[in-house]
Amino acid sequence: MVARGYRGDPSKHKIYFLAESSFGIVDALSLLCLLAVMGLASFSERLV
Repeated sequence: MVARGYRGDPSKHKIYFLAESSFGIVDALSLLCLLAVMGLASFSERLV
């Protein structure tokens, strides 16, 4: 969850939680790569 806003004006403060404008295909691809790296790290630990 990301809180964005301008200091001093509470009506301009907005909270976005996985809004369609802030989550795109690049974000999904980066999450997939992160999960792949974590899986490979876990797998390589078991080999040693």
